[in-house]
Amino acid sequence: MTIKRLLISIFIWLLLILTTKMQPNEMVPCLSSSSSCGNGTSTKPSCSSNLNCDCFPLAVYSNSSTKAICAYILPCDAVVPCNSSNKFACSTVPNTVCVNGTRCQQPVCYPLALTNAKICPPAVSTKTSTTTIATIIRSTTLLPTTKITTKITTYRSTTTPSTTFKLSTTTSISKQNILCSSAMWSPNGITVAGIGNGRWGSAMNELNYPRNVAIDSHQNLIIADSGNGRIQKYFTSNGTIITLLSNVAVYHVFIDQYDNIYYDDYSSVQKLSSGGLIVTKTTVAGDNRTQGNKTNQLNQPQGLYIDRFGTVYVSDSGNHRVMKWYVNASEGIVVAGSNGDGSASNQLSSPHSIFVDEVNEVGAIYICDFRNMRIQKWLPGAQLGITVAGGNGIGGGLNQLFYPVSIILDPITRIMYLADYGDNRIVKWLPNAKQGQIIAGGNGQSARANEFFRPQGIKFDSNWNLFVTDWANHRIQKFLFNVSSC
Repeated sequence: MTIKRLLISIFIWLLLILTTKMQPNEMVPCLSSSSSCGNGTSTKPSCSSNLNCDCFPLAVYSNSSTKAICAYILPCDAVVPCNSSNKFACSTVPNTVCVNGTRCQQPVCYPLALTNAKICPPAVSTKTSTTTIATIIRSTTLLPTTKITTKITTYRSTTTPSTTFKLSTTTSISKQNILCSSAMWSPNGITVAGIGNGRWGSAMNELNYPRNVAIDSHQNLIIADSGNGRIQKYFTSNGTIITLLSNVAVYHVFIDQYDNIYYDDYSSVQKLSSGGLIVTKTTVAGDNRTQGNKTNQLNQPQGLYIDRFGTVYVSDSGNHRVMKWYVNASEGIVVAGSNGDGSASNQLSSPHSIFVDEVNEVGAIYICDFRNMRIQKWLPGAQLGITVAGGNGIGGGLNQLFYPVSIILDPITRIMYLADYGDNRIVKWLPNAKQGQIIAGGNGQSARANEFFRPQGIKFDSNWNLFVTDWANHRIQKFLFNVSSC
């Protein structure tokens, strides 16, 4: 499958889930019996005049007169399997229904929004109509806005749709939103949070050993002010600073595509309400009372990633594993490590920041294997990790890492950006490269504008400016993107 097709599929799915409110009794049934459904692979006539739609039999239909639905065909890597405990249920993925997806070799959860008659109109039509969908969507909040404009135009005849049907799809990605391999940033950072002189404090404009920063869709900064036990929000439009949550143990923060804020503490992952002042929180992974190594527990989590389905990935550092928690799940699934503290390919040692590829190698997890001085990539279902950066012992060489603590992956170019904590630098690591390139810091340890004192979290804003949590300098530094470098 090409990246282009996958991007189009993701675009359509996200757009419809965000804009269409459908209930189970609003599913668009197939006109034919479920036995004649093609499951996305058949050469039989489609159930719709849109040849990109097909008939999918419901896994369970005993309580419904509808035995099959007509829906837009998605690639298998854009859907998730039905529940592991009950393979015919989709309780962990909202607004979906379990269908028998022969093409995917297992029952899968299909979004109800893709059964919309506007997307998959009946095969027999007496009207000539044109459907156009055009929008701009934002990818993961860890990366700048990716402007993908997709126009889908459907033409169908007034008589026999199959004889004159035409589907035209065009996709364009704005060049300035693709970060090239030669990208560079200003060597001197600008302090945008904290005092900037290496001094800590608890006043509203001060920070105390901040661990992480996230950026919402309005480019506001959400900061894990760990030493002060609070989460701070910096409004970039007017300079206002507010405390979202106080008296909490907070290590890392993450913002999903809906601007929901997540943070991890010593034994759990919490989700905060979005919009306005934060007043509520919900445990979405782990136990907010007790540390442990059971599948429903966490021990000193040190990294977060929430994918487009709301699935929570967490570095369970104290248990040397990475866990995945589906929405509303009561326990997690081990997806990397969990074979003890060690340096073998099937082991991790105090994993920290993680990043999940949702575009290229969908489901691949990139892990800062903190005490092994390396970045490990774990493919879905893999029993072993693959070293993709570092792994050459502790040190300051360009082929080495010194406690890697944070990672961003550009899923289009597959370039990694790493916070190299012990070397006081941020490095860029190209695919299959044997060594990294310094893009910020690396000039010593101090509070000067071109230096760090144990950098931790890193993020990009919508203009590719780099934000670095300068932990022991008690500040957030902003490095301006050099537009001419690309």
